[in-house]
Amino acid sequence: MLKKAVRIFTLIFCLNLCMKFLVLSQESVSGVIHGIVQDKMMKGIKDVEVEIVEADKICHTDETGCFYFDDLESGYYTMCFSMDDYQTQRKSITLQKGQTRYLIVDMYPIEKVPPVAVSPEPLNHMANNTSIMYPVCIPVGLNPDLSNPMESASVYLLYVACAGWSFGEEIYNSNDITHPFLAVSKKKNVLMIINSLSRSAVNIIEWKDTVMPGWLAMKDGKILYIADTANNITVLDTEKNNSVVTVIPMEEHGYSIGDITTGNGGKNLYCTWAHLETPLLKVLDTTTNTYVKTIPLPALKDNSIGQPWAIAAHGQTVYVSLGTAKNGEVVFINTVDNTVEDTVTVGENPYGLAITPDGKKLYVANRNSNSISVIDVLKKEVTNTIKAGLNPTKVTITPDGKKLFVARMGCVSIIDTATDALMNTLASGSYPACIAISGDGKFAFVTNSGSNDITIIDVAKNTVVSRTIAFYGGRPFGIVVK
Repeated sequence: MLKKAVRIFTLIFCLNLCMKFLVLSQESVSGVIHGIVQDKMMKGIKDVEVEIVEADKICHTDETGCFYFDDLESGYYTMCFSMDDYQTQRKSITLQKGQTRYLIVDMYPIEKVPPVAVSPEPLNHMANNTSIMYPVCIPVGLNPDLSNPMESASVYLLYVACAGWSFGEEIYNSNDITHPFLAVSKKKNVLMIINSLSRSAVNIIEWKDTVMPGWLAMKDGKILYIADTANNITVLDTEKNNSVVTVIPMEEHGYSIGDITTGNGGKNLYCTWAHLETPLLKVLDTTTNTYVKTIPLPALKDNSIGQPWAIAAHGQTVYVSLGTAKNGEVVFINTVDNTVEDTVTVGENPYGLAITPDGKKLYVANRNSNSISVIDVLKKEVTNTIKAGLNPTKVTITPDGKKLFVARMGCVSIIDTATDALMNTLASGSYPACIAISGDGKFAFVTNSGSNDITIIDVAKNTVVSRTIAFYGGRPFGIVVK
C-alpha cells in the first residue's frame, strides 16, 4: 500500500513540474504546429487564414495573431497564410512523431501603387519564404542598434533559475543577431546571476543534477529565496556576494512546491504545497528562517481538490490560486492570524496571480479558460474577464500599476489595467514561463523555458528590444530583477 501511495505521489509531482514549465509534447503520439502571424511591427494579425494543405485543415488566427493545430501525424506539410491586402505566405515544415513545432510568420501588405524605382531588399531576413523557428525574433525597426539596448539604462542584475530538463520541441538558433547577454554554464541546474551591462554571468550557483531550482522570491531587494524540486528553500544574501545564508529543508512526503512569495511586510515567506488530497500553505519567518505555521487549503466549492499553482501577497492578505482542469478559485488568507477568510470563483486552472500596487485589483491567469479574471479585492468578486489567447500562465504588473504583462503560448500580452483592454501582443520565445520587471519600470524580462533564452521588452514602448542567446543546458524559469 505504501509503495502504491509513493507511486501516486511521484506521478502527481511529475505532473506538477510538467505544468509549471508548460506543456510537454514528448510522449504524445500526435504532433502540434502552432505560432503567431505578425506584421512588420511585430503585432499579431487577427483573422489570417491558416491552412495545412496536406492535412486539409484550416483555422484563423485569434485577436493576438496566434494559431494552433494539434492531432497531426508525422510528415511533410505545406502551410499557407492568407488575408486580404497582404501577400500570401507559404511555409514548408517537417513534423516528427509527437513533435511540437513553433512558427513566427511575417505578413507584408500588398503595395497598392507600385513604386517607380525597384525597392531594396527588405531589412527583415524573415521576409524570405523560410520557416523561422524560435528562438529567432528580430525586432527590425524597433531598435536599429541591437548591439546593447541596455547601455542607456541602469545596470540590472537578473537572477534566473535554470532547470536542466529536456524539452520535446525542436529549437533553432541563429547566429545573425547580436544578443545583449552571454551567460555560460555547463551545468544543467543553476541559478544564474546576469549583469545587464557586461552581458555576462557574474555568478553561477550550481544545484545537483537531479535537483532543479525553479521558484524565486525577493525580500527588500536583498534576500533571495529559491525553492527547488527537492523541496528545499535556499536563502541567498545578494548584498554579500550572493552568499548562501542557509538552506531550509521543507521535506514533505508526497508534496511538491507550487509557488513562493514574501508577504506581511516582508516578515514572512509563503510557500504553496501541491498534493493530491491535502494541499497546504506553509508560513516561514524571514528573520529567523524558521517554520511558523501550516495552513490547510480548502477544497473547491464542488468538493474537488484544487492545486495551488500561484500565490501573491499585499498588505495583510495572501492570495492563493487553487485549480483543476475544469475549475478554479482564489483563496483569501489573513496574514495576521493565518486563517482562510474567503474564496472567489475564477476560470479553469488558474496559474498566475498579480495584484496592483494599491491592492485593489487582483489579476488571475486562467490557463485552461484562456482568460484573465479581474477580482475587486474589496468586494471579493470578479468584475471583469479578459480574453487572453492560448494558455495564459504567469502575470506581472508594472511598479506604477498601469500595465499587466501576461505570459502565454509563444507570446506576451500587455493589458491596460485602467481599462482592462489589450494594448499589444509581442512574440516571445518558446514556452514563456515567468516575467519580471525592473524596479524602475523600464524593462520587462521574460524567461522562455522552451527556447532557453530571455526576451527583453521596453515597457514604455511596448516593444521587444532583444533576446538573449540560448543558455547552455538549463531551461530558464523563475526570474527576479535587482
